Amino acid sequence: MGTSLTWLVARRESSFEDVMNRRGGRAVSLQDAWMVFEFPLRSPGDDARLVEDASAANGEPSLGIRVQDGDFAIVMLAVPGSEVSYVLLQPEAATEDDEGLWALARAPHVGLQRLPQESPVYQGALTIQDHGKAQLSNGRLVDMAKVPYVWGHTAEGFSIWPRSGGAPVAPVAHFRKGEGDAYHAMRAAWEELLVHPQEPMKRRLRLRRRLQG
Repeated sequence: MGTSLTWLVARRESSFEDVMNRRGGRAVSLQDAWMVFEFPLRSPGDDARLVEDASAANGEPSLGIRVQDGDFAIVMLAVPGSEVSYVLLQPEAATEDDEGLWALARAPHVGLQRLPQESPVYQGALTIQDHGKAQLSNGRLVDMAKVPYVWGHTAEGFSIWPRSGGAPVAPVAHFRKGEGDAYHAMRAAWEELLVHPQEPMKRRLRLRRRLQG
């Protein structure tokens, strides 16, 4: 079996599908809300960045599987706002291969890192998207480390917070799973906050109407 990377992304979006195609991905399954892409050979570090980018773009966990000639496999899990976690399958076959040594250095105990606990800074956040790049609906990329509002996962869905300098901050809006398309509603409201940074009261009223409507 040749070396390959397969994506497993929780949410299917046509715009993201186009991005994956431009980056060399070949769609092997597009069913309902799931997208599975296969990619040509590249370095495992590049694979990890692709998995991380997929998670950030979709606001959902994403999974990458890299099979090395049928000898061992590197499983890469990305959660928005968190570092990529790794599992190495058949580690005994990886000690004489450069890619295997790369994976052993990142998954020495052949196990996933624990998912993050609730943030001590962003109240209610289990993961927080406050770094990396995010793509706006107009296609423009923004640096999440420089925007005044950040977003992330909560136990009930998604929320938006004002950027914190270290002190705990409460969210300005909640988007609960099961109440429509929570992720896309959150992203639309987050973009609105970026466009109108000097109108806090009007913004909150608009966000409240979104939640009630």
